Order: sequence, then C-alpha cells, then structure tokens
Amino acid sequence: MKDKRKSITIMSIILIIVMALVIWFGSGLTSNHTFQRTGSPITEEELSYRQVFSLTSNSFQFENVEHMEQMADLIIMGTPTENFKDRQHIMTFYKDGSMQDFYTLTELSIDAIFKKPDDFSKDQQTISIIEPVSLDGETKYTDNSYVELQKGDQSVIFLMKNTFGDFGIINSNLGKYSLDNPELSISRMTEEANRQSDADQSDKYIKYREEIFERYNLK
Repeated sequence: MKDKRKSITIMSIILIIVMALVIWFGSGLTSNHTFQRTGSPITEEELSYRQVFSLTSNSFQFENVEHMEQMADLIIMGTPTENFKDRQHIMTFYKDGSMQDFYTLTELSIDAIFKKPDDFSKDQQTISIIEPVSLDGETKYTDNSYVELQKGDQSVIFLMKNTFGDFGIINSNLGKYSLDNPELSISRMTEEANRQSDADQSDKYIKYREEIFERYNLK
C-alpha cells in the first residue's frame, strides 16, 4: 500500500510540474480568439508607379512558424482600415541626401489577439503598425519585395516591438497571412518577386499559413 501511495504521489508531482511548464510556456498567449469574420472579398487597390525599388536589408528570416511565434511580441488578427496610398508614408535621409530609412504606418482594427506582452491591453481595438514599404509620389520603395497589406483584408499578423515602442511586421511577406484572400496575397507576392528577380516564397506562405491556421483553429 505504501508503494502504491508513493507511486501516486510521484505521478502527482510530475503532473504538477508538467502543468506548470505548460502554463509558463503559454503565458504570453491569450485564450480568447473570438472575432467576427468578414468573409467578404476585397477590392485590390489599383495603383500605377513610375518606379518600384526593392531594397535588400539584413532583416532576420524565421525558417519555421514555431520560431516566428516565439520571437513575436504581438500576434493579432487585424484588418487595415485605409487604402495604401492614404496611409502615412515615412522616409528619412542622411545629411548628404542619401536615404536612411523608409516605412509606412498602417492603421488596423484588431479583430483578435493570439499573443501579447503584459503591457498591451486585451481590450485594445486599434493599432498602428510599421510596414517595410513606402511611397514617394509615384515611386514605391519596398524591402525584400515586401507587399503591403490590403484594405479590408483580415490577416494573422506577427509583430515585434522596436526600441521606440512601435510594433512592426516581422519575417517580411511571411509575417502576415490573409484569412479569406490567400490567392490574392500569393499572386501579388509572386508578381513582386518576379519583378525584382527575387526568390518566390509562395510555397512557404502556403505551408506556414496552413500550420498557423491549425494552431489558432481558423479553419
């Protein structure tokens, strides 16, 4: 009887340890994934550019969803509320006139939160995020053939906070996944990659999207 009690005690301790680890690893994830799915097709913004420059940066690329999820500070389902041309486009320059940085501030409505830092309210409804793309008149600048989020396109978005407290998309085109319009996203990614003679990431996009939607029960 004593051996049986001892075995039960040991199993209980093991179970407590396992549950504690599960809680610890999942402490940054929220359990409230309820959101209203629009399910409506989006109208692709028709813009013509005089020139498109794709600049290559040394931004880190995550080779699997698990690593990307671990490194993200914030993971949301978000919907852009403005057309690309109407967003705030930022460009900075060095004293000699050469370009220092460029990006676009994109306003999103927050439809669901899958992971958040402690100081981010679970009730927050909007957010302005950084996209590595910008407009200067009729000239478009993009980083590593990045394609901007489309107005009205609900997407799972992986974000990291920078030193200024702003959230930006990580992993370039593989850091955002359309809920109802993946074909359009893939088409635009492929078109931009071909235009810039960059590697086509559509296969990875499809694979990662399937895994992400499985993780967050978005079937």
